[in-house]
Amino acid sequence: MPKKISDYSVVKKRVLQFIESPHEDRFIDVLNEIITYQRKWNAPLAAFWRKKNFLTKAFSPDDVPAVPTDVFKFVKLATSELSTPIVFRTSGTTLGDRGAHWHHCLAPYDLGAIKHFKHCVLPDQKQIPFLSLVLDPKEAPDSSLSYMVGILAKEFASSSQYFVTKDGVQIKEYVKALSSFSRQNMPVLLIGTAFAFAQLFDEWRGSLRLPTGSRIVETGGFKGKTKSIERAQLYQLFSSKLGVPSSHVVSEYSMTELSSQLYSGTLRRTLVDPKEGSALLGPHWLHVSIIDPHDHCVLPKNKTGLIRFIDLANVDSVVAVQTSDLGWIDENGLHLIGRAENATLRGCSLTIEEYQHKKLS
Repeated sequence: MPKKISDYSVVKKRVLQFIESPHEDRFIDVLNEIITYQRKWNAPLAAFWRKKNFLTKAFSPDDVPAVPTDVFKFVKLATSELSTPIVFRTSGTTLGDRGAHWHHCLAPYDLGAIKHFKHCVLPDQKQIPFLSLVLDPKEAPDSSLSYMVGILAKEFASSSQYFVTKDGVQIKEYVKALSSFSRQNMPVLLIGTAFAFAQLFDEWRGSLRLPTGSRIVETGGFKGKTKSIERAQLYQLFSSKLGVPSSHVVSEYSMTELSSQLYSGTLRRTLVDPKEGSALLGPHWLHVSIIDPHDHCVLPKNKTGLIRFIDLANVDSVVAVQTSDLGWIDENGLHLIGRAENATLRGCSLTIEEYQHKKLS
């Protein structure tokens, strides 16, 4: 007898096809396939949607009730058709709670990350050396950021080195590597958190000039436990300490609960199309909307509210994710303000406690 093809295999294939070959009018079709799959196999999510009276299909992306990111700290939001051997965890809070994003397979994550990084960060390059201020993926297997940098390095790095350990940034080794590329006149890509770059500039008093074509990807995290730095100040240091102009600095935005990333359009505006803006650009399989934090209604362009995502690459978990980050959208893309004060969402008809009551073991 032929082997039965699982629901997951079918929907994953459709998602991979859509990521590879976009057709705007197909977004809602693929979304509804994911909704049907997740309603069948993700019991806590199905219960949430029932509470929200979301019982059939979506006619627009904004029809889908989104799960707040805080819920990922308390409930295993994974489809149960297959085992879930892969988990990424958030960095946690002062209370020690860590959100968890479970995956069956990372093929949609991988394909999407590679394609959008190429589009936004390397439109003019096939390969470039990576100097990464994140933990080596081998040392942090539950870090989605380290995993992302690792797969990007495998695809695009002519050489790759990591300069963060459990003890912090390896300042001397990193500066030595920077100096080597500067002397060789070889363009290099630096990628890391704002916190790690802040530690570098706080402890390293020197400066150098990286070769033309070098670029920097900062992955956010501007407020840390011991250091805080504003983006404008950090970008000024990239220029004055490393010789990399703001035109070649790209801001990345994502979160553990998503499988997709957004990047500022700065480099594409510089290298590809001067008409493009510098706002955050999402890929075609990611729908972004802004909602009113009080009534959860979708807001029009140029209105500030909470950011909500429909991420078609989130096949294994939750396709609609509600963040606690503030921002607005215009014709150029998403503008991020930062985390909302008192960011717990009000008016959620299915509370975390209700999730816990219904969750799967």
